[in-house]
Amino acid sequence: MKTQQELLTEQFTKFVAHNYFIGDFMNVKLWNDNYLDYKEEFEDELIVIKANSFIIMDEEKAVLFKGKYKQPELDGGGVQKPSSYKKLRIQHFQSGEEKKVNELRCQGCSFIGSSKDDLDNHITETHLDQMLDKDEVKKRQKAKLDA
Repeated sequence: MKTQQELLTEQFTKFVAHNYFIGDFMNVKLWNDNYLDYKEEFEDELIVIKANSFIIMDEEKAVLFKGKYKQPELDGGGVQKPSSYKKLRIQHFQSGEEKKVNELRCQGCSFIGSSKDDLDNHITETHLDQMLDKDEVKKRQKAKLDA
């Protein structure tokens, strides 16, 4: 028979493993609250966040990215350009919300569509040459030509 301490440890381990691997603690929304798109090089990758929109990022990376100092870009008069304002905030997912987002995520490049049609259009425009189902490729090419 297990002691109460062993039972609590087991329950806690299951809780942490479930939430970590399911993604409740892994990913966050990184919002750009600026009215202009934000672009910055981070870990040898260009991060682009559209104006008043968000990207999904690992929580640790998001904290590091948000806290990273970026030299302000100045205009000819020595005033900081609005495009270099770093107006970022981190928002955690509500329970079950990430599963909905993952349904609209491109498996090839992590693009997140706003709807199923948006995701389908992205796949047709970007990844048609990577599709293995030749019938689906022909169907999408025909629909693209007809449009």
